[in-house]
Amino acid sequence: MDAIHFHSDPAQRGARDTLTGTIQEVKCSIPAVMEITLVARRPTVRLFSENYFAVEYSALNFKPSGELMPCRDLKGARAQVFYDDLKGKPDQGELISVQLRK
Repeated sequence: MDAIHFHSDPAQRGARDTLTGTIQEVKCSIPAVMEITLVARRPTVRLFSENYFAVEYSALNFKPSGELMPCRDLKGARAQVFYDDLKGKPDQGELISVQLRK
């Protein structure tokens, strides 16, 4: 996965959006940066967080076993994600929350 060139500048953010699909890829780097690739019915979306500890995680209709480790546990998971679109980049966004689904 190529690195997403993102900005946490609020002026770069577009509308808030939601999408349900499968998390195909997860990449984490120091200090707490996370990039995920979500495959859904519409084109694949690449999402990022500059601090994955600030992302809200939840589960719908099941209780995860143990503590969730996002960098290890999200790959292959079905999820609904909420994110802010990036202006001019419809296939990228800043991650807000991840709701895991079974």
